[in-house]
Amino acid sequence: MINPSAETMSVSDPKKKSADLPELTRKFLKSSKRLAEEKGEESAVHKFRVQSRRLEMYSRYHPELEENPKWEKILKKLKALRRRLGKIREIDVHRGLWKELAGGSRCYQALDRKLSRDREKALENVLDKFDVKAIAEQTAERLEKLGPVKKEQAPSSERLIKRFEKVFESERRFEKKRRLDDLHRVRIAIKKLRYSLEPLLEKMGPQMATFLSWLKKMQDQLGRVHDLVTLGDELGRHQRSCKTEGLLAQELHKASRKLGLAIALGKKNWERTSADRQRRFREFMSENFFLHLIKAES
Repeated sequence: MINPSAETMSVSDPKKKSADLPELTRKFLKSSKRLAEEKGEESAVHKFRVQSRRLEMYSRYHPELEENPKWEKILKKLKALRRRLGKIREIDVHRGLWKELAGGSRCYQALDRKLSRDREKALENVLDKFDVKAIAEQTAERLEKLGPVKKEQAPSSERLIKRFEKVFESERRFEKKRRLDDLHRVRIAIKKLRYSLEPLLEKMGPQMATFLSWLKKMQDQLGRVHDLVTLGDELGRHQRSCKTEGLLAQELHKASRKLGLAIALGKKNWERTSADRQRRFREFMSENFFLHLIKAES
């Protein structure tokens, strides 16, 4: 259950400055090098996906990169690579959740072996089709051609209002039918809003740091629900593809039931905190937030 109070959550350092484009580029190159050298190690995959997504989002606000055809071509390659790595990341998360749910049982070993084989195939597919080092070098080369880095543009108030509206719209859609697919859309909207707000961290100070930390907690909460749902799909396919009987069948049924209960609990906790979320958004948006942005734009 989310507790939106600032006292009980892990708040980002209010003195921390927003990352600029050179710093994000450096972090991206570091994550790319690690991904290539460690051949798809779990944390390397996750770090690369995070850094490439953050670099892409931040570049949207740079006057010389916005709607730049050559940069868009590079971003297209990064998205394709990130999408393929997303499958590997999903398997890694599934293996962790599956161990949490059924570790030590016979049914755990059977599905874990399948997931391990699936990961090997997915990683082989990525390494065969993508030259991670070359893509990273092309990205850095393009950014270096900008010359002296100008002050990056912050996201406009108009664009941010649309991001907020997307979160509210996805929440209303979920509350209407209470579908898990719609709950996943809420998570995506929150993630995009968080990445869009990050460039304002230095300008807005502690208020922004606290709000970003809260958004991250919500994103993680919904991410776990989605991971449980997709693990449930994987478990269902496994049960249909192999004949099980006796103790093994009982263990699989027990694990499946436990998984279903975890999903239902996550969904219920999200529904329960609806009023708190609405209050938190109202408080943040009423504290002269957009007035600060408009002044900065003028």
